[in-house]
Amino acid sequence: LSLSLMCARARARRLSAPRYAMSVLSQLFRRPPPPPRGAVASYSQAGLEGNGVHQIDLLELPRDPATGARYALTVYDLATRHVAARALRTKEAGPTLAALTDIYDNDAHLQWPRRLEIDGGREFARVASEAARRGLAVRVAVPGRHSQQRGVENFNRELGKLLLKRQHAEELLTGRPARHWVADLEPSVLDIDSRWAREPPPAPHAFALAQFLEARELAAGTPVRVRLDRPRDTATGRPLPGPFRATDPKWEFRRLPGKLEEAPRRVEGVVYKPGQSARYRITGIPNATFARWQLQVIQPGEQLPPASILRP
Repeated sequence: LSLSLMCARARARRLSAPRYAMSVLSQLFRRPPPPPRGAVASYSQAGLEGNGVHQIDLLELPRDPATGARYALTVYDLATRHVAARALRTKEAGPTLAALTDIYDNDAHLQWPRRLEIDGGREFARVASEAARRGLAVRVAVPGRHSQQRGVENFNRELGKLLLKRQHAEELLTGRPARHWVADLEPSVLDIDSRWAREPPPAPHAFALAQFLEARELAAGTPVRVRLDRPRDTATGRPLPGPFRATDPKWEFRRLPGKLEEAPRRVEGVVYKPGQSARYRITGIPNATFARWQLQVIQPGEQLPPASILRP
């Protein structure tokens, strides 16, 4: 028994040796740190004005039997949190632009903003063209990075919850499927708008010293890995369905085509915004910035697993 314990302890010491702790594999599975309190970017602290930045998206819903609508175009003002929505039968670019124009022509609070934030779907192609014609800035979200559209996606969740709860309530009383929702869209949007809308807070006048200290942690050219927003296949890099599991890597491993070794991303620069933590620009990701806690510095001496583990 004592000999077995001694062998087990020796094996554990070998597995916990520094060369294993500094391997690429152990770094990929390292649990990401939680964001520091107040580190999540908040547009309420950026001094935006109403109709400064809008996020737009499409919410997919059951087909309404009365109108044939399957989607709702949703709009969210980042500063005032005013919201609006219109029902759509299809997600084609033409009807999407027409619905957005109808919102800006008739809504009491929302009009064409200085910047639109959209995703890269084809349904927003004509919206982007119209914004460019009007001289507006357009930000297209990086695929899979849901935090860039956080505001409008929160609106989508709240709106979908209200509409589907109404359907479930009807089904409980009748025992028959309920798919109508267009008639409930406007009352639901007004309810959310009345609870969420606020006056935009004033802009801060100075940066906090902590932001400068944080920005100095990573210099330009530092090799880093990016925290993954969703699980990905290690071999192909393709997104996997569902939430993170204990067996999923938490950090990106980037390869060049036809290569096996890692091609790390690097810090390009730092973005400062009043009232927000410093954000880092990373090579190869032009439409997004990252906080310090979303990056893992690649340490010198990290090694890939040994070739001896490969099966013949």
